Amino acid sequence: MPARVLVLNVGSSSLKFGVYDGASASAECAGNITGIGRQAQAEVRDLSAEERRSFSLGPITSREAVEWVLAWYRQRHPGEAPAAIGHRVVHGGNRFTGPTVVTPAVYQALAELSYWAPLHQPRCLEGIELARELWPHALQVASFDTAFHATQPRVARLFALPRYFVEQGIMRYGFHGLSFASVVRQLSQFAPELRERKWVVAHLGSGSSLCAIQGGQSIATTMGLTPLDGVPMASRCGSLDPGVLLYLLRHGGLDVNQLERMLYTESGLKGLGELSGDFRELLASQSPQAHEAIGVFFYRVRREIASLAAALEGLDVLVFTGGIGEHSAEAREQICSGLQWLGVELDPEANRAGSGRISRRGSRVATWVVASDENGEIAQEACALLRASGTH
Repeated sequence: MPARVLVLNVGSSSLKFGVYDGASASAECAGNITGIGRQAQAEVRDLSAEERRSFSLGPITSREAVEWVLAWYRQRHPGEAPAAIGHRVVHGGNRFTGPTVVTPAVYQALAELSYWAPLHQPRCLEGIELARELWPHALQVASFDTAFHATQPRVARLFALPRYFVEQGIMRYGFHGLSFASVVRQLSQFAPELRERKWVVAHLGSGSSLCAIQGGQSIATTMGLTPLDGVPMASRCGSLDPGVLLYLLRHGGLDVNQLERMLYTESGLKGLGELSGDFRELLASQSPQAHEAIGVFFYRVRREIASLAAALEGLDVLVFTGGIGEHSAEAREQICSGLQWLGVELDPEANRAGSGRISRRGSRVATWVVASDENGEIAQEACALLRASGTH
């Protein structure tokens, strides 16, 4: 019986999953569930048979979405447990800087990090819990969004707070590391001559962050201790003057829990646009508030690209990935239109096509669109630990 790896990538409102060959980490099947908490839809693609199926799941919770995937796997592979289950875990703190087998002690340590990623971490742990209950002998592997950024210099990670807070782990960690790592892996294969150059990768989607990369390693990133920091997102605020938070607590009629909910779920594009956190809806709207929200997003992304270029002391490669980065030619055009001084020149036709290199011939900065493959990254890490364990 072939060893298989099941990947569970649980997000705040979606779940991506896949089945991979345990020896080669090649994908057999890929799927996603969107609209969790509303009217959820599932799509499953069988890559060997080139079949695609869709399912309407109704208003399910994140936990029920994981349960649906586990039931789907059992139906697809009756009587066969996966050899390993690879899980995306958003926050690894200082302790977890690489893929890790989840023991009870590791699980507890990850649970203690939930207050730094309250929207994501509990859902990740829920997936581990459900898979462990169903397949207690399978290897549970955690792959961390923070791990890719462990290579950053200390000066890029410190907050200017009293030093004893640093000793408590209060510093910049960064996120979307699995996405950034997958872009490095793929683009290094497409264009190996670029690997040692100076990159900025923009992961733009419901959650967004950017990363400065050199020699395949993270140098700086826009998110910090939590996934709230950086550019405005679908419903998250991005960077704020800390004085705003003090004012809201003292005079805005909000307690800490209300403030947290506002910052995570009622701010960003949703809060400014007064319509939705969905970039596509805002782009299609005639509302001046919607257009202003999008303008703020473009402006902040441009600023962060320039800031990260300063951290790199130059820029050779700009990459767009994530739902907005991969699929919105208008977003790429608007962001890059203010970066000509940095050497970014798009080819309009290539940008509309939206795949591969999209910069003009002769552009000083090579600009690319590369599809994020977090699940492939998780599968590779799970397969490596599976081989190291000697279980299969």
